[in-house]
Amino acid sequence: MKEETNLHNVVIFLLDCLVAKKYIQPYPHNEVPWGPTQCFYDYRMKMINQSGPMIVTWGGKRKLILEVKDVMLITYQLLDVEGIEMDPKEIIRREDKENRVNFTFTPQRVGMYKFLLFGMPKPKQKGKWRLPLLASYLIDCKFTRQLYDEDFPPPQVKVPEKEEPKPEPPKKEKRKIKIAFLR
Repeated sequence: MKEETNLHNVVIFLLDCLVAKKYIQPYPHNEVPWGPTQCFYDYRMKMINQSGPMIVTWGGKRKLILEVKDVMLITYQLLDVEGIEMDPKEIIRREDKENRVNFTFTPQRVGMYKFLLFGMPKPKQKGKWRLPLLASYLIDCKFTRQLYDEDFPPPQVKVPEKEEPKPEPPKKEKRKIKIAFLR
């Protein structure tokens, strides 16, 4: 403890770690807290199927449904752990339906990603607008499923064959045995 500081310690905790994780993955750097910002609530938006700021995927697809009250201009960015912007065309698909915006995530590799959501109500005047940050989500991809072309699966993947119904075998007729005696 340094006696020269103006702040005095209120509590000192001793942390004793018995077991450490084998594979530690860093979180992407984020300047604001994870989750929705105040603008998100100011624009009366709501997440339907997500409660926290972390979106976990175990392979396959993960859907994020956003409910909006007004017509909105919405854009997004996807960054990897090092903060490098990724091309979201292959990873994120967006669908607008009435008052809902659906984002479908299909991560290509295991790791952590930062998903930034920007938007504002659609303005009446045309021009360039600076969209405020609505939310920042952490996408934690634990496992990925290989995406194969359905027409040409790789040789090690066995394509299930369609089973045709087998015709029922004809019922065996009782055989009549004729015994003839010759004299």
